[in-house]
Amino acid sequence: MSNLEKNYMEKTREETIEDLKSNEQKGLSEQQAKNRLREYGRNQFAQKSGVSPWA
Repeated sequence: MSNLEKNYMEKTREETIEDLKSNEQKGLSEQQAKNRLREYGRNQFAQKSGVSPWA
């Protein structure tokens, strides 16, 4: 099961950190961050085209 399929709302902080192979004190190393950026892309929402109904 990929990390994206797991429900982290039901996990403890420790389980989540372990699943994500991170470090609570240090976070990700620079190399880990580069690898994840390459694998998963930027952490952002896709932009929708079109006009807002409030415009």
